[in-house]
Amino acid sequence: MVLVGIFIDFFLLLPIMITPSALFNRWIMFLIGLIIMGYGMGIYISAKLGAGPRDSLMIVLSEKFGGSIAKTRLFMEAMVLIIGWILGGPVSWGTIIYAILIGRIAGWSIPQCTKWTAYILNRNVRTGKNIKQPKMEREAK
Repeated sequence: MVLVGIFIDFFLLLPIMITPSALFNRWIMFLIGLIIMGYGMGIYISAKLGAGPRDSLMIVLSEKFGGSIAKTRLFMEAMVLIIGWILGGPVSWGTIIYAILIGRIAGWSIPQCTKWTAYILNRNVRTGKNIKQPKMEREAK
């Protein structure tokens, strides 16, 4: 988490990261970023190497109460939006659209990324690619 800000600063230096001047193009950039965030969430959750606190809460609540990931994330984001607004944080159209859509995108992306991850791992197991055998197994052969 310490390096996140540094990487964002370097990422913003890329020439493709210039904010468009036209409002329509800004909305397109926002929606593309939203989709990238949703699929990024799906990729790191499907890897099962540890999700962030909000994503872990989303998974636990959806499993405990039997709700979908989309509805659980919508509820969580709505609560965060309301609490942030009450505390004086800025709320605008992008914040509201993010709160509404990120759950639905995560609901699509997490199962897809889980299937992709399982396929890649099973393909590597079948072909033996990139799999190192432990030292004891090699010696036993």
